[in-house]
Amino acid sequence: MGLVRKTRAVTTLRHFVPHLLGPAVRTLVARRSWRTDLESQREWSEIRARGRFREGGRPGAAPFWWGAFSAHRADIDEYLELGSWEGQSAVLAAWLFPKARITAVDWFANEDAEANFDRNTEHFAERLDKVAGTTWDVLSRLHAEDRRFDVIYIDADHRFDAVLLDTIWSWSLLRVGGYLIWDDYLWSQPEVGPLDTKPAIDAWLKTRSEFLEVVFAGEQVCVRKIAPDPQIRDMALKKADTTG
Repeated sequence: MGLVRKTRAVTTLRHFVPHLLGPAVRTLVARRSWRTDLESQREWSEIRARGRFREGGRPGAAPFWWGAFSAHRADIDEYLELGSWEGQSAVLAAWLFPKARITAVDWFANEDAEANFDRNTEHFAERLDKVAGTTWDVLSRLHAEDRRFDVIYIDADHRFDAVLLDTIWSWSLLRVGGYLIWDDYLWSQPEVGPLDTKPAIDAWLKTRSEFLEVVFAGEQVCVRKIAPDPQIRDMALKKADTTG
């Protein structure tokens, strides 16, 4: 990493709330080795190269996912993502979690992006559930079906209210021991103002600190659910949920 990029990376640390600062520093220190290790994985390089992505074919978070999950890839059976676009995260998850059922949720309202999604995911179509709809509708159905997931990735509507709602619903779908990942923790847009992703994630983490541990923190934040959440079990679900 060049001096300018190092300086920029260190400067971003000031944006992390106190309980994320330690994990953010550890992530910053480890990411080079994670990236080097991932780049040595020939199969991933080949999968990435044959993808059709209008916005680049190298998911920036891939090294962080590799660092978090490479030691227990086969333990992930159910993966859910909210916001799929052209399928970059779905492709990464399908390769990284070779036994997992991939549930990909998106509006799929852009024909070009959907065509790329279908092409990019065709090699694991037999274990892919492609679900069109709003996250609110789909998450409601998943709750009604009593589904549970080992990894949930949130990358849909980036506005505060939507991120918070997606998180609330997703958290109760997540098994104890499972992982929740938010994309674009440091994302901002002038038209959204202060009501973007970061304050929603910060608010959630502040209220749930006793039920989770932070795995990595950077442009994305990943936490592991370490205990059942009685607030979610009692208030969000119609029946007792012993899985948390």
